[in-house]
Amino acid sequence: MLLGLISYSFYLYHLAFILKLNQVGWLHRIGWGAVASAAFVCSVCAAAISYRLIEAPAMALGRRWAKAASARIARRRAAA
Repeated sequence: MLLGLISYSFYLYHLAFILKLNQVGWLHRIGWGAVASAAFVCSVCAAAISYRLIEAPAMALGRRWAKAASARIARRRAAA
């Protein structure tokens, strides 16, 4: 369930973590498997934080705006 919620953020972060871990030299020291595992863990953590602090509040705000816009349209139609 968590991975479904954070999948878009995960998509945005995973390559950046892989490239950064490669840049600091982890690939040559510990190999691809360990780099992929570390990048996965870092990406899931970053994506969960990003979802909680950015995505969820933005989606809630969008729902509030949509509800307010629907109410305004309904009032205009009722008045006409």
